[in-house]
Amino acid sequence: MLEKVINNPLLNLLKNNIQLNFIYVLITGLVIGFFFFVSFYLRIELYVFLLIIALFTVLLLILYPKLWLYVTLIISGIFFHGQDEGVSVLDAITAAYFLGSVVIWFIYHTLLSRRKTVYNIGDWLILTFFLFLLLNFFVALLNDSDLLQWLREYLLFSILLIYLPIRELIVTEKDLKKFLIFISFIVIGVGIYQIFLYITKLNKIAEYAYQIKSGININQTLYTIASTFGFVFAFYQKKFKTEIILVIFTGISIVFLIATFSRTFWVTLAAVIIILFLFFSFKKKLKIINYTLIISLILVGLAFIYFKDNLELFFQIVFGRLTSATMGTKDPSVVARLMEWNEVTRQILNAPLYGAGLGTKFTFYFVIYEYTIHTNIIHNGFLYLIYRVGIPLSMFYFGFLIYYFILSYDNLIYSLRAFSNYLKALAISNFMGFVILFIVNFTSAQFFQRDGIVITALLIVFISLNKNFLENNIKKNN
Repeated sequence: MLEKVINNPLLNLLKNNIQLNFIYVLITGLVIGFFFFVSFYLRIELYVFLLIIALFTVLLLILYPKLWLYVTLIISGIFFHGQDEGVSVLDAITAAYFLGSVVIWFIYHTLLSRRKTVYNIGDWLILTFFLFLLLNFFVALLNDSDLLQWLREYLLFSILLIYLPIRELIVTEKDLKKFLIFISFIVIGVGIYQIFLYITKLNKIAEYAYQIKSGININQTLYTIASTFGFVFAFYQKKFKTEIILVIFTGISIVFLIATFSRTFWVTLAAVIIILFLFFSFKKKLKIINYTLIISLILVGLAFIYFKDNLELFFQIVFGRLTSATMGTKDPSVVARLMEWNEVTRQILNAPLYGAGLGTKFTFYFVIYEYTIHTNIIHNGFLYLIYRVGIPLSMFYFGFLIYYFILSYDNLIYSLRAFSNYLKALAISNFMGFVILFIVNFTSAQFFQRDGIVITALLIVFISLNKNFLENNIKKNN
């Protein structure tokens, strides 16, 4: 019996493969080490490093696409912590990785494997947008814009196309559940690091008590959408343990959001919860009240741990930020936004067909503080794009978003016929996620911020998969 086991051809093949794989890894390591040695000697290590990343991406996409998927999510988490404004070199390199992945996948998937890539009008609209956006280079050139900044912004915008390969790699509901769980860990990791940055920043400030409100103003979209997904999914769990885990996840995400001190997102999330409260059944309304109490306890507990003696001041600042949102046009920041939008609109009307070009800075005189603003940022995602690329080309991008928003609404209605609570929760979360995106883009260009771009791409993936899974679920149960 022992001889049969020892002489088993399957075991021998496995043993030989392990030895062969070890040899391959060893040879690969030696070759990479040799190239790094030569590159450092010739001082071209950056180019070799980029080449290795490119080869690594090709191998992952073709041989281990699921591994590429999760590596890309991890890279996204790192990417979220870029600088606050503008497009850095790191942003451009990361964006090149994303766009490179899309191009490689497109070549392999469409040209070599002859598989379908584009499924609907929305896909055609966004591909057409990025194709014609290349012509915007000449607009930027004529306006004497920073052409390197043009390239960086194009690469940054193109991250949205990452939804194309991701959509193909998630095949089953089980795949999607794993994907969502992994994303939740990314959110927690990103949030913990952001809280660490916030606490470190406070510790470096001499007048600690007066600087509590100086949050780390990034990733607001990420935390708002994550809170919404966690909140909705908690209602549709059969297991109480899973329900509590999701409530805790929601509470932690809200803590991360509060640490940004971005009141627009606070108010938006509060509005979403109120909407859910109005439309949910009486039983779910009671759950909302319970969840709100649990989340409030989490917030108070963490605030007490981090702020201790300054706890009262912290809550004064938080409530002050919230109440200032009710001031309307009397709020100085609202006045500033309105002035900015008026000036952007005036400049858009000077070149409505082709825009000012990507990479072009926006300049206007700010009457309230009596100085001239010269910046890449426009605090309105809709005007932000129109100013850069003109009205006609913007319609392709907005048409793409509107198409998938309508599809998310269709899924929401369609989910009422489904037997899967999981798919109902996904449909509600997707629809509310898009509502959040449209709202917050009136006060900041979240469609073109790091986390906003990735979140938009993921929502497109979730909406597409939700449609497919709902159709299969209804057919199976009819």
